[in-house]
Amino acid sequence: QSPALTELILSEYPEQAKITGFHENEGGLLYRLDNETSGVVLFATSQKTFDQFTADVQASRVKKDRKSTRLNSSHT
Repeated sequence: QSPALTELILSEYPEQAKITGFHENEGGLLYRLDNETSGVVLFATSQKTFDQFTADVQASRVKKDRKSTRLNSSHT
């Protein structure tokens, strides 16, 4: 079994372990877009950044815009 993304982040950037986040040992994980797929993952690099982003989300100062593009091609 491969390590979780947060384990990889913490092994590469051990200073991330100092950030107190939503859950223990997540290393500043702020946001996961599309958990079930290969979406976007956002980590804070400091406690101040984590706290500010969290406050901004709670105050609706962060806009989440999801766009997708579908390309159609016909093969004969």
